[in-house]
Parts: sequence; C-alpha cells; structure tokens
Amino acid sequence: MQHSARKMRHPGSNRERKAPTMSTAPKPRQPMTPEETSAVDALQRVTFPMASPPKRFAREMAGHPEITDGQRDLLWKIAWRFRRQIKSLKIRRRAWDLHGHTTKEPRP
Repeated sequence: MQHSARKMRHPGSNRERKAPTMSTAPKPRQPMTPEETSAVDALQRVTFPMASPPKRFAREMAGHPEITDGQRDLLWKIAWRFRRQIKSLKIRRRAWDLHGHTTKEPRP
C-alpha cells in the first residue's frame, strides 16, 4: 500500500490550514503597587494543589517587580480563589472588589 504525502487541509475546504500567529511585541509592564506586592507575598504562604498553574504563577511572580495587565488580573483572581488561606483582610477585600461581586462580603 502506497501512502502519498498530502498537505493538511481544513475539512471541506480547498485552502491549506495556516498556523496561528502570535504577537511578538512585548507586553507593557508596570511596577507592582504595594498592595499587589502584599498579595504576592500572601500567596507564598498558600497551600496550592500539586503542580497547578496558580502555584507556578504565584512562585514566578515572587521575583518580578513589574507586572502586565493580564498578570495583574490573574493575580487577583488567584487571591480570590484562595482567599480563605489569606490572613490579610485588606488583600481579601481588594480581591472581593475585583472578582467577588456576586458573593457575600468577606468575613473578618
């Protein structure tokens, strides 16, 4: 049986499928605010599931003084997710302000 080398085509189309392109432009970074630095420090004491993306993100952010808008949003999402392990009421309230609008006020 002979196999011919065919180019990958999109089903139902005569056009070849192109690989998705990603932007190579660096994302703008801003310095972390003192509140964000406190949130990163608080996440260092959180118990995460083993080998989870939030754990990796929190560990990587510990050494970086600058942050992108996407990282800032993810930081507060993770702080909200693990809020019960964070002792600082200030950080928990900030996470609630950004990501907990549909739930009750955080308990002190």
